[in-house]
Amino acid sequence: LAATAGDLAQQASIHASDLQRRGTRLTDKLAKIPLGKSSSKKDCEFGDGPLGFGLEGALVVDLEAGGQAERLGVEVGDRLVEIDGYKVPTCKTGDVVQEDIANKRLIKWLREMPRPARLTFR
Repeated sequence: LAATAGDLAQQASIHASDLQRRGTRLTDKLAKIPLGKSSSKKDCEFGDGPLGFGLEGALVVDLEAGGQAERLGVEVGDRLVEIDGYKVPTCKTGDVVQEDIANKRLIKWLREMPRPARLTFR
């Protein structure tokens, strides 16, 4: 029983460190996003190959220079809201379990979507 408790404590510590590292990375990236962005929708049709953007949740935090996303007008700070007309799953901020589920579902959808695919950003 003591070994199990020790294992659980170690796993919890690793998980907490990972969350802190992800939070710090996200905060650093958010600080670079320009303020006053437009809230208009951007419908972008992505073909085969890399999409050319990185996400934290549904928020675009990285763009590949010259990649599809950049060529289609996606910007750091845009939020992915739909994939081929299906709303991207959302949850309350701070609900770590639901955020993890939503993120895994989003990644799965992006990997499995047939191309060409329409992604909508706001």
